[in-house]
Amino acid sequence: MMKAYFTFISLALVLFSTTSHATITSATGNNIPASVQVNTPGSSTINWQVIKTVPRANTVKVFSSLGIFKTPSGQVLQRVSAEIVNTLTIPAGGDYTFSMRESLQIPLAIIRELQNQGENVFFYERTFSNSEDGSQKTAVVRFSIQSTDSASSAPATNASGSVSNNTNANQNTSPLSNTSHLRINRTQLRFDNERRSVIVDTETEFGAYAVINYTGSGVISYTWEVATPPSTMGQPNFRPIETHLQHLLAGGKITISSPSLPSRQTGEYLLRLKITQPSPGITSDELRYSVKSNTQNVMTTEPDLMNVQHPPLNALISPQTEFRWLPIPGATAYQLEIYDSPQISNYLVSNLYPRPVTGVIIPANKTTVILGNASWAHLKIGQSYYWRVIALSDDGRIVGQSKLFEIQTP
Repeated sequence: MMKAYFTFISLALVLFSTTSHATITSATGNNIPASVQVNTPGSSTINWQVIKTVPRANTVKVFSSLGIFKTPSGQVLQRVSAEIVNTLTIPAGGDYTFSMRESLQIPLAIIRELQNQGENVFFYERTFSNSEDGSQKTAVVRFSIQSTDSASSAPATNASGSVSNNTNANQNTSPLSNTSHLRINRTQLRFDNERRSVIVDTETEFGAYAVINYTGSGVISYTWEVATPPSTMGQPNFRPIETHLQHLLAGGKITISSPSLPSRQTGEYLLRLKITQPSPGITSDELRYSVKSNTQNVMTTEPDLMNVQHPPLNALISPQTEFRWLPIPGATAYQLEIYDSPQISNYLVSNLYPRPVTGVIIPANKTTVILGNASWAHLKIGQSYYWRVIALSDDGRIVGQSKLFEIQTP
């Protein structure tokens, strides 16, 4: 009896000792794009995923301090000393996925070294470590090198092939002086999952990329811009989140990655790429993404009905017309919306189609507004429109809305 008892205790201690620490069980990577051009520096967004077995509720961390470029034979081409890390607060024991996103720049020097060796593929690897027991797993992504017909005419460039607006470029030559022969033919935006719209949880790390087709060579200047809620429910207010200068070699295609996109506040977001050089600049189509709370449920009850006071139904409006409504509790902002059709969608943020013709955001301490010149520029003479006002909470939700009222322009 006593022997059996000690055997049970020994087994329990062994099991406890083998599961008392979190352990990394696997690590994988997915790179978009998975190829580079033969005559230009490359960039790629890598989504790393590490699965970790956690024995109990705890705050745990997974990290990688170093990335390594390698040839197919295992020769080290270059090391990247940049740490990526993800820390999660785990509610209970189990297997958890730690996601990390890396925006990787691939120097032209690496591509040319591989060409000299007769290689058309290379690898990039990271070893991920567990902060508790020191367990490690290595993940590898593969890249291919694609040739272009114009590769032989590519002009000489430096090892990185790029000029950053955050570093010192050639001090004897203006970086924008070589854009006369560069022409942007097409831009195409996608999120990391190859889609044009996504829904993510708050605090999710994710991004997008743009494929740019061009001819000639020179310096491109571009800015990633995002419009955040609640402005996306009317006239979007775009703000820059990252700007770059980059030298493009003779004709072809390049893929550039966005920074991590904002996802702290719930609501609707819009993303676009604005190219300012070469002239004339162009602005890409917009990508849309929705951010929801981890515990957010779909709204099943309508917002409070708001009462409007002016203008009345079928009123003829003018640049002096005052729009006025009654306040409601819980509003942190109001938005006046004007539509060209009475057939608008319901109040759910993710279904706000079509967009208003124009709109104005007003702080919660004001319940009146007069349309400015920018709003009137979107309205046609002698046409019927439909207006309403909505109330927005601090997280971008619609907590109140009025009925639609028809109005006429002179």
